[in-house]
Amino acid sequence: MVSISLAFFSILCIISISALDVMEVSMIEKIYHITTKAAWNEAKAIGFYHDSSLDKDGFIHCSYPQQIARVANHHFKGHDNLLILGINRNQTNCEVVDEDLYNLNERFPHVYGPVPVNAVFDVVSLICDDEGCFSLPNRIRA
Repeated sequence: MVSISLAFFSILCIISISALDVMEVSMIEKIYHITTKAAWNEAKAIGFYHDSSLDKDGFIHCSYPQQIARVANHHFKGHDNLLILGINRNQTNCEVVDEDLYNLNERFPHVYGPVPVNAVFDVVSLICDDEGCFSLPNRIRA
């Protein structure tokens, strides 16, 4: 009886660990980029998203969910007509590197090429409050 219980417990642990691995991988695949509605509409028309940072910095700046509000408030405070593109990093057809290029002790995903429209799995409006500040939309979980 003890060996059966131990074997059953071992199987449950393996199943639980495997489920966590799958959840981690799927979360790691999801990266986010803040853009304007106009830029997204242009991307849909041509089939890929090309941010000006790709020309300037050599990559498209992206974030993980826990970084979005801070990035939005630092770079876009008070702006409207903004969207958050949810991007599957495995479908970008280019290199995506997590880097800390600005010595912030935090890595951000950088996409080294244009993003095909079919790599975008979600588009969420980013709306500021009355003071021009942003918070993470409920639809995106940190």
